Amino acid sequence: MKEIIDMTKDNAGVPVIHMNGSSKNSLVKEWIAFNSALEEACNKFPFESFHPRNHYVKEGDGEGEAEAYKAEMCEHLHALKRCVQENVAGICQQ
Repeated sequence: MKEIIDMTKDNAGVPVIHMNGSSKNSLVKEWIAFNSALEEACNKFPFESFHPRNHYVKEGDGEGEAEAYKAEMCEHLHALKRCVQENVAGICQQ
């Protein structure tokens, strides 16, 4: 998880608008498109696969481990969405 959260540290991912670079509108459009793809990924997340009925037959705490894994995957998606929001905000502030 730390790897994704650290991506936005000190605006490392925010592109700088300048004469030889991409336009502000182009960059925002690109990040918004990426955010839309992440939204689609969240909507298509395989929640049914993590239903306890699909994991209770595992040895040990199969249900708990599956739930923890699902939570981690969801947090990664949401962390990426936060990165997008921070990058769009950084672009728009320029």
